[in-house]
Amino acid sequence: MMLLAPFYFKLGDSIATFIECNTDEFGNVKPLDISDSSEEEEASEEVEQDPLEESKDEPRITTEEV
Repeated sequence: MMLLAPFYFKLGDSIATFIECNTDEFGNVKPLDISDSSEEEEASEEVEQDPLEESKDEPRITTEEV
């Protein structure tokens, strides 16, 4: 138990610092913004698009039309 005391102290200090920094004037603590890693992966896959792939929103102009 004595060997874990410094780790518990550091953990408590970190929690106290977080509460001090994220408390508003009414004493409310802001909730943590924790996002799921699988949601981030899905979002990054949706954003990434092959530049050569034809976009559905923009019409493609070919040399035959010009």
